[in-house]
Amino acid sequence: MNIEVIDNFLKTDQFNNLKNIFLSDSFDWYFNVGINTEEEKDKFQFTHLFFDNTTTHSRYLSLLKPILNKLNCKSLIRAKINLTTKTDKSIIHGYHNDYDNNKTAIMYFNTTNGKTYFEDYDPVDCIENRLIKFDSNLKHSSSSCTDKLNRVVLNINYYEF
Repeated sequence: MNIEVIDNFLKTDQFNNLKNIFLSDSFDWYFNVGINTEEEKDKFQFTHLFFDNTTTHSRYLSLLKPILNKLNCKSLIRAKINLTTKTDKSIIHGYHNDYDNNKTAIMYFNTTNGKTYFEDYDPVDCIENRLIKFDSNLKHSSSSCTDKLNRVVLNINYYEF
């Protein structure tokens, strides 16, 4: 499967409602050392885990319902949102795959110059209300942004109908 890029994934009002919640100063963000691995002691991000493996971790999980429905999500593996902060130079955080043999969706909540990179495909620009969908076996990497204070990206791993 190639990478599927879907612009304006949600209706404008649905997207703006989520964006206003996730980018508000009252949303719960948690500090994490490392971006892709804990060995990255000099890098950090803020995350909010909605769901992981069979456990709900957030009172906000129901907010993802329009996204999950539109993805034809049959079974959720993990859903989390990441906030990385601005850096002086763009940093590619390292290629990885989240899980094997399912789907990954990445949705951007703000427009920045922090791209998503793939080993065998062109990078995808970070544009708000854009969703990219691909097989989870595909190695990818986030990157930092240099043009905005932060980069906010929802990452969903799931099985589809």
